[in-house]
Amino acid sequence: KVFEFNRQVDRWVLKPVAKGYKKVAPEVARKSIHNLFSNATTPIRLVNCGLQGKLEGSAIELTRFFVNSTLGVAGLFDPAKSLIGLEKQEEDFDQTLGKYGLGPGLFIVWPFWGPSSARGTVGMLGDWALDPTFYLTFVNSFAYTGVTGYQMVNETSLTLGDYEDLIKAALDPYISIRDAYFQNRRSKIKDQIKE
Repeated sequence: KVFEFNRQVDRWVLKPVAKGYKKVAPEVARKSIHNLFSNATTPIRLVNCGLQGKLEGSAIELTRFFVNSTLGVAGLFDPAKSLIGLEKQEEDFDQTLGKYGLGPGLFIVWPFWGPSSARGTVGMLGDWALDPTFYLTFVNSFAYTGVTGYQMVNETSLTLGDYEDLIKAALDPYISIRDAYFQNRRSKIKDQIKE
C-alpha cells in the first residue's frame, strides 16, 4: 500500500512539478543545485569513509569540500572533479553497517522516501545525524520541509524517465523495485568489502 501511495504521489505530484521546473530552470542551474546539496552532505561521506577504514576516501572528501566550497562558490560547481579529478566517494551508513556484517533485513517502503531495508532505515537515521540540512528541523520544520521538497523536485528533474523505464519492463513493479534496491545495495557493499 505504501509502494502504491508513493507511485501515485510520484505520478500526480512529484513528476508534474519536476517537469514544470525542468521547463523553467536550465539544466546547468539544476546541476548546480544538485552540486550544492551534494557539497552540504559531505560529512555523511567523510565520516562513513572513516568508519570503513577508507582514510584516502576521507581525505578526498575533505579536499573536495574545501575546493568546492571556495573555488566552486559554496559548492554550486564541482572543480574538485573537473579540475583535479577527485571523484565523490559514494559512502553512507547503510554501507558501513553492511561492511561490518549486518544483513539488510526486511524490505521496507517508506512514504515519500521510497525503498529501504531494516539496515537501510538505521543507516538513514545515522546519515540524517550527519546531514547539516537536517538540523533546520530544530530551527524551523517548514524550512526543512521546503528545502527537502525542493531537493527532491530538483533531483527528479535530472532523472525523469529512469523510474518509468524500470517499471515499464516489469511484470510486477513492486518486486522489480525491491530486487533492484537489494542488488544495488549488495554491489555497493561488496565493493567496500573488496577494499
